[in-house]
Amino acid sequence: AAMKELASSDFKSAFLGGQNHIALFVETAPKIDMSKISVYDQGLNETFQDKFKEYFDGTVDKDTALKNFYEAAIVKYPELKKPANA
Repeated sequence: AAMKELASSDFKSAFLGGQNHIALFVETAPKIDMSKISVYDQGLNETFQDKFKEYFDGTVDKDTALKNFYEAAIVKYPELKKPANA
């Protein structure tokens, strides 16, 4: 209810040049298709963010970050397999 109220108000974000981004969220959020989500999504997203933080911080190169992600993903979910081309 609070989001719909903000969406229909004259709220404006100075950072976004006066746009009311809440109105966009209220309009588009119900259209998000969650039917393809799996039990792995949350854990793999967290693992990806963790391993690629090292790349974004400049402590490892991209290939190492990807290798580290695959290794950590397999530890977290041993039933998964690393892609053949990885």
